[in-house]
Amino acid sequence: MEVINDLKDCTPIPDGVISVGTFDGIHLAHQKIIQRVTEQAKDLNVPSTIVTFEPHPRLVVNQGDGQPVWILTTIEEKITIFRELGIDRVVIIPFTQEFSQTSPESFVTDVLCRTIGMQKLIIGHSHGFGRNRAGNIDFLCQIEKGCNFEVINQEPISNHWGIISSSRIREFVLQGEINKVSECLGRPYHLAGIVVPGDGIGHKLNYPTANVQLSHPNKCIPANGVYIVRVGINGAQYNGVMNIGIKPTFGKNARSLEVNILDFVNDIYNMQIEIYFLERIRGEKKFDSPELLQQHVDADVESARNYFLHNPAEQDKESSKLHDS
Repeated sequence: MEVINDLKDCTPIPDGVISVGTFDGIHLAHQKIIQRVTEQAKDLNVPSTIVTFEPHPRLVVNQGDGQPVWILTTIEEKITIFRELGIDRVVIIPFTQEFSQTSPESFVTDVLCRTIGMQKLIIGHSHGFGRNRAGNIDFLCQIEKGCNFEVINQEPISNHWGIISSSRIREFVLQGEINKVSECLGRPYHLAGIVVPGDGIGHKLNYPTANVQLSHPNKCIPANGVYIVRVGINGAQYNGVMNIGIKPTFGKNARSLEVNILDFVNDIYNMQIEIYFLERIRGEKKFDSPELLQQHVDADVESARNYFLHNPAEQDKESSKLHDS
């Protein structure tokens, strides 16, 4: 797969098949669009192309409004998933304040048609583009003949939680509803980070933990609580229990992400690890004593062991289709 990070390096493919969007999460609705792109491109014997943006546009245009912007997938994660889904070419447009002022007309004619090239554009029903997101599917339908391309509208995809969208999935993540997240993504939710020194509380409870510092400051973090996870280290997969929270029993107030890798004793400080969320055990609780906390941690670990015992497919130690980097 070819990855283009600068439009100056892009060779136009006039008869190409493309889609454009932020693709945060690359959830099941995104995957349907990508499937249609790859199928149409194969039928026409042309490369399939995804056009996306870095950083997430909301990190640029929403600065100063006081609202946090959380992302589901980093650009590195997106590239990995695009490759696995069979895309031939990914064009990453640097999203700046200047670029955000591009008119819808200029974006379509100058960027998509002339610079990237397209014969067919497959796009989600609610996608907005150009200055103030003024461009939409209706606008594309008005100009497609004059610009000599065909626009294909992808209708929304739903499951029993409703219409699948990045914003809805972010809400599920922030609420700790990991099962809903997995059902909308079609895979476990994923975090990546570097193992850094912690405060040693895990050792005191007989469950040493790896303290994880996230690789991206705006990565959407699940709600505080205890989770059953898989941990990717150097291409291998291990079972684990992750705690996200402030450790209220010990009077802490800084949020931390710590994972106990079951039956694992190797030194992994300063190494990048991958966390895949499988199930939430419970929310964060303040206990009256460290001894009572110890009992609940024992129960959490036992719950995780039972989970993996009854889900043997999760116990394969080798890296499979999960997105280890």
